[in-house]
Amino acid sequence: MGCHTWAYRKIKETELDSVKEDLVKKLENDLMYYTTVEQEQELVEIDIGLCKDYVLDKSTPEEFRQECQSHIDNRELAVQEVRKTNNRIKEAIRNIKKCDTVSQLADMWDSINDSFLTSTDYASHDGSLYQYVAFDEPYRVYGYPEETFTDCYKFIEWLADTDREYTREDELRIRNFWKKYDNEVYLTFG
Repeated sequence: MGCHTWAYRKIKETELDSVKEDLVKKLENDLMYYTTVEQEQELVEIDIGLCKDYVLDKSTPEEFRQECQSHIDNRELAVQEVRKTNNRIKEAIRNIKKCDTVSQLADMWDSINDSFLTSTDYASHDGSLYQYVAFDEPYRVYGYPEETFTDCYKFIEWLADTDREYTREDELRIRNFWKKYDNEVYLTFG
């Protein structure tokens, strides 16, 4: 099956506040999840406590004691990771609120997205931040190409060189799409 064509429109400086608000909202939703998980710490501690009883009890078969110890280690590690993630999300929210320009936001976007959101709502490219916009699936291509495009004509040229059927109507739709967003489009595949 072919990969999706992801299209993004460039965010303008006048949109900075609304984009920051949207990103903070998304992060706050994640924060609510991780906070809930962190608040369930009491249940985890009970679980760990029960397992520790088995580990310390010399009458417990060795194999089961090892399984319990492994379970304890995994649970404690998970709790630590939740706390770290919770703190990183809080820090990301503070940093987003401090951003004065779209390029500052773009600079920090990849690390935020890779760490928490894995969102396709936004993408950064060449110091700019872009917001996802729907792009017709007829432009789906195969093989997950690594090319990215910010130029309509280069994309049309490239598309014409692929083995997919390509019509004059396709070209007009592509040109109109780019024109709709003031020729400030970032296109990628995945």
